[in-house]
Amino acid sequence: MKRSRALGMVFLLIWLIGCQSSGNAGLPGLEQVDADHIVSISVAEENGPTRRIDDPKAIQSFISAISEAEHDMGELDIRAPDYRATVRMDDDALHVFSFWIKGEEPGLATKEAQDGHYKLTDAAKATLLILFQDAVPVEREKDGEAARPQPHGLNVVIGDQIFAAQLGGYCWADNGMGVCADVPSNEELAEKQKFPALGTSGERVRLAFESEPDEVTVTASFPDEERPDESVEYGGSNFRLAAGEGKHLYIVQAKWPQGSVSYVFRVEVAAAAAR
Repeated sequence: MKRSRALGMVFLLIWLIGCQSSGNAGLPGLEQVDADHIVSISVAEENGPTRRIDDPKAIQSFISAISEAEHDMGELDIRAPDYRATVRMDDDALHVFSFWIKGEEPGLATKEAQDGHYKLTDAAKATLLILFQDAVPVEREKDGEAARPQPHGLNVVIGDQIFAAQLGGYCWADNGMGVCADVPSNEELAEKQKFPALGTSGERVRLAFESEPDEVTVTASFPDEERPDESVEYGGSNFRLAAGEGKHLYIVQAKWPQGSVSYVFRVEVAAAAAR
């Protein structure tokens, strides 16, 4: 009996250690945020520089802090967050968090595409604030010269999946500099997408731009079928996946005062369930 209890304690300890490295499996939305597969964390603060965390110890501290949270199904209706943190995984999946950790109020967080919010411990709140403030600002200059202007990025949200679209061709001007870039075909560009995006015909897709564009058009392409491209109705940052199963490519054209940009992403689409 004592031997079986001892073995049970050993297995429990191993399980707890595993949870520390891969997030708390008991917290909804955090099951796939595994420290061992995080490439980097980009931290954005309103009116502040974008910062980047890629040190393994700092990433582990981030995971430990959010793993101490308590999940609450209530939706938050408060001021804008103090920080937004985008966690990039090694398969290009993204996990986007908002944090309220300044001031004397209790620390709070939300995760995009996840219902409810997280209540942070005081220790976790303090840890995250130090991590975000000490993160390295993304370099805007190199060798004393201004960096080339970079167009806005685009994240794609399908259900609980979030990933970055592939940047296509663009012409962009900012801070007195302008640049144009061409890319291979849309099919070749889509092959660079590591994240295996899945969806069902008619499912809603949200386009989360870094900055909302003035104009957006979306086109669906079907490289494995003898089927012409289709214009997709877009409104309010959303559109629906086209009909039919198989590999769909979506080409997004967006315009800002700084210029125009194209993006491409691939979705493996399944037929919608019959009602």
